[in-house]
Amino acid sequence: MMVAHLTVLPQLVLLLGAALLPLRPRWLRAENIALAALGLAFALWLPLAQRVLSTGPVSYHLGGWPPAVGIEVVSDTLSVYFGGIVFLLSLPAATFACSSLAAEVPIAAHSSFWTLYLLLVMSLLALSLAADLFNTYVFIEISSLAACALIATVNRPLNIEATFKYLILSTVGSGCILMATL
Repeated sequence: MMVAHLTVLPQLVLLLGAALLPLRPRWLRAENIALAALGLAFALWLPLAQRVLSTGPVSYHLGGWPPAVGIEVVSDTLSVYFGGIVFLLSLPAATFACSSLAAEVPIAAHSSFWTLYLLLVMSLLALSLAADLFNTYVFIEISSLAACALIATVNRPLNIEATFKYLILSTVGSGCILMATL
């Protein structure tokens, strides 16, 4: 396997896990799929981090298109450290959520919770690898919307109010970022 493919494989694993969660059979617990996707993405991130820290940045052009036309992702030292921080925080948070989710979130919303959680982690990882401002903006938007929906999975008045406030603030921030890219 080429090392350049490792720049996008962790995000693809998380995206595939998020897409498969709503389709899972009832006997398969959603947190098992989410933890497996997180663990596999982390396992794919480690060789990429080792390669980047030992030999330098790795660049990958999605679909083989050049950067002016297509999407380029670059894994450098900063993005490897940022991705490490994302995994350092998301893996323990996911294991803690497994034990406390039953008390906070209705059982019917567990699949939605884990889908949104995987989308949030995927967008944060992809944000660290974005090589241009537009893709940075796209992944900030995805992470903002996933975070808003994640807060709203618990249907309480405080959660709905927090979601609304966060959505307003993220819209203002995203608008500023969009104006800065023009």
